[in-house]
Amino acid sequence: MEWKIGFCQGAFEFLDLESAARTLSKLGCDAFEIWSYHPLITPYLEGKKDPSEITRLMRKYNLSYSVHAPHYDLNIAGLNDRIRLESLRQSIEAVQFAAEIEAELVVLHPGKRTTIEAPDEVYLKRSIESIKEVCKEAEELGLRIGLENMDVKRVHFANKPEILLSILEGVNSANMGITFDVAHANTCMRPADFLRPIVDKVIHVHLSDNLGPASPSFHMSLGAGSVNLAEVFGILMENGYEGLLIVEGKGRESEEFIKRTLKEIRTAIEVVKSQLEDKKVKNG
Repeated sequence: MEWKIGFCQGAFEFLDLESAARTLSKLGCDAFEIWSYHPLITPYLEGKKDPSEITRLMRKYNLSYSVHAPHYDLNIAGLNDRIRLESLRQSIEAVQFAAEIEAELVVLHPGKRTTIEAPDEVYLKRSIESIKEVCKEAEELGLRIGLENMDVKRVHFANKPEILLSILEGVNSANMGITFDVAHANTCMRPADFLRPIVDKVIHVHLSDNLGPASPSFHMSLGAGSVNLAEVFGILMENGYEGLLIVEGKGRESEEFIKRTLKEIRTAIEVVKSQLEDKKVKNG
């Protein structure tokens, strides 16, 4: 099984889309994650630029591509209905944009706590209500939604496997799965322990590293933290994962960061393949 490996738009700062796509293609990458909230994408959402330009660009460089829905200053699970509805509107707008450019998938955050004084059941209910609307639009447009697990920060309520599964169950959409963020999981528990209960629902993967809940940054370069990448890849491989591997974070120099990160990923993949082959031989 050969996974498509790519990087998110944040790896390139404000490098224009073509330069970013060209760099990825030149360095042997297969995928790109577009941030619908990135300043370079805003003109496409506002009708000032033709979104079909993005489709042509991705095809020119033979890249698969996903879209990350907006989340800065937004909250689809929030207590303020006007904020929640605007957050929902922008999430649906991201789905429509993704469909227009023919992206494979939309990554969606589940929302967050407004205050810890309100019980999590309130946020869970509001999150499910909002995501149902997003998924309804996605279903009509033939798109998949990957719900992302969040990190250990106090503001986040959707950072346990059972919470993600309860949201999926509440939404009940065939178009929805999980975007497994390895680094977010590492701030809550061992990523492998987080992954096992949800692996059959995972349709997209975010990769970065950190040192756990006390890490100074939750999106460090692969190899700079405590994530056991081979262990995660082993679970994904044994369960037939076929989605993209999208790296988050950035380095001082984009090309150097990409080369170094690709080496980490490919080394871990080869370790897993070797382990599985040895296991196969041992079991006859």
